[in-house]
Amino acid sequence: MVCSSPELEAYGTEETKPLLVPEVSDSSLGRDPGEKAILCAKAEVPEYWVVNLVDGVLEVFRAPRHGSYRAHSRLGQDAQVIPRAWPDLELDVSAFFPTDLTNLHRQEESPLEYHSNLAARPAERESTRTRISSYMSDF
Repeated sequence: MVCSSPELEAYGTEETKPLLVPEVSDSSLGRDPGEKAILCAKAEVPEYWVVNLVDGVLEVFRAPRHGSYRAHSRLGQDAQVIPRAWPDLELDVSAFFPTDLTNLHRQEESPLEYHSNLAARPAERESTRTRISSYMSDF
């Protein structure tokens, strides 16, 4: 979660509001764009991003209202995204993904098998999560 105040003491107080919740989604893809988006919208988080490793897109949810997001877009890896909280910051969507997404799917596996077996390969999941965390912490 990216909050309005970087001070640890302010977390959970009136001084701190969540501005953006990024989520890396592989095995949780069934819940992230649905259930978790609803939870974020109900909490009035202005933006919720899902790094969809299965489809290779960044799903951007914006404009929460009455427990759902009014805007939802799917950005390919050749696109850029600008967080609403930082309008001068343009991020390459490709930076959120492994350098060669096609190599994540083993040749002997179908995409469905890959998705089912990903839990057994935590290093691949963690690599992407670490990349996103470090990318976002710079801002």
